[in-house]
Amino acid sequence: VAALLAVINPVIFAVAVTVFLIMFICTRIVSISSIVSGIVIVFATYLFTYFYSYKATGKYPLEYVVTVTIMTFVICGSVIAKHHANIGRLLRGEEKKLELKKKESKS
Repeated sequence: VAALLAVINPVIFAVAVTVFLIMFICTRIVSISSIVSGIVIVFATYLFTYFYSYKATGKYPLEYVVTVTIMTFVICGSVIAKHHANIGRLLRGEEKKLELKKKESKS
C-alpha cells in the first residue's frame, strides 16, 4: 500500500511516513505507528483533495473528493483490520516494543 501511495500522491505519502516515524520514535511499537498512519492517510487525503484539487485548482468536482476519500477509507480500513491481532495485544498491553540496541556477543 505504501508504494502505491508514493506513486499516486507523494505528498500524502510523505505525511504518512512522517506520522509513522514520529509515532515509532515515541512508542517504539510498529503496529500502533502503522495504525495511526492509516488513520492519518484518510484525513490527509480528504484535506488534500478538498483544499487542493477541489477548492484551489477547481479541476475536480466535489464528488471526486468524496469518492477518493471513501476509497481511501476502505483501503486503509482493510489494512487496519489486518492488524486485529496487534490491536488485541495493544489493548491488553502485551504488544512488544522494537528495541534498537545491539545484542551482546557470548564469546
